Amino acid sequence: MATLTIHKDHLDEVRAGRTISDFAAEVDIDTGTMSRLLSGKSKPGEKSIAAILTTYPYPFDHFFTVTDAA
Repeated sequence: MATLTIHKDHLDEVRAGRTISDFAAEVDIDTGTMSRLLSGKSKPGEKSIAAILTTYPYPFDHFFTVTDAA
């Protein structure tokens, strides 16, 4: 089964010191969801991925990595 991980360091770069609330509002993600993503407590879903990539049009692999679990 494949696992999706988020590159928190790259999100922190675009966050640029803003509060989680301000960052979440810019990306159009619920503050709680953004907090869980940044803390690693939850994995990004389709809506979160789409919101991040729409706001910051980097390649998918700039923010996310898909790995196969052997």
